[in-house]
Amino acid sequence: SQGTIPLPLRDSKITWVDLRDVARAVAKVLRSGERKFNNRSYTITGCESLTGPQVAMALSEVTASHVRFVDVPEEVAALSLASSGLQPRAVTAILEVFEQARSGRFSTVALDARYLTGKDPTTLVQFACDHMSSFRHECISYFDQKQSDVLFRYFNNICADGASSFTLDQFCASIGDVLRHTGLSHALFRMLDQNQDGNVDFREYICTMSILMKGSIEEQLDLAWNMIDKDGDGCVVWREFSALAQDPALSSGTLSSSSSSSSSFWTPAHSLQCKWLAHTTSDYYHSSA
Repeated sequence: SQGTIPLPLRDSKITWVDLRDVARAVAKVLRSGERKFNNRSYTITGCESLTGPQVAMALSEVTASHVRFVDVPEEVAALSLASSGLQPRAVTAILEVFEQARSGRFSTVALDARYLTGKDPTTLVQFACDHMSSFRHECISYFDQKQSDVLFRYFNNICADGASSFTLDQFCASIGDVLRHTGLSHALFRMLDQNQDGNVDFREYICTMSILMKGSIEEQLDLAWNMIDKDGDGCVVWREFSALAQDPALSSGTLSSSSSSSSSFWTPAHSLQCKWLAHTTSDYYHSSA
């Protein structure tokens, strides 16, 4: 069923590999013509050894949905494979692979992929992000695959090495001295951090960037509201709006109002230059056009 990974793996670790990495390695050997590749065998693996629950956790973080691993008995797996139309010999062969996985045969990370291709194998997080539409039925952004890849590279530049999200401090460090730890930078991070947990994952990042760069004015206004509503209570008072509008980092000028400090209101917040964040990635985005 949706949201589950039912496999007879117990707690075994596997170096899950992206088929694209296998293809790159094969292409290198076939095209090189170098004798050093003759009469040799290579083991192509992923760059990390993960259990089923770890895979489910990674997919949950990337897709912002609940994915769980279910360790099913081998008999159940055999019945499921057979009911899918596979021949008995194929079912037996697949079950043997699962048995080898449970014994730990596929748990060791090999270096052959890097040796052959000159680059590290694809991580599970990268794989999931590259195939987001396969893991989520609804569209989460207005970007095509090529544009999403460009934004993912920029996202990785903000994150710490190997991390799947970035913090406020990392975000502020990425936007330069002028805006670093200003009211505007905090407001921009609040707009990105959709679930307000203090971390921005790739799904939150690409959803926000999609709306900023391609969304409707209504969608952009919703994001701008999150920028202004500092305490997240769903109500904007003048002091919240004024604090952001008068931030030294915001070059759109100052605003004044006769409203009392306790009155709430709605405003076309796109006048606060809510597309500033999109401008910071314009070089990356337009390079994919």
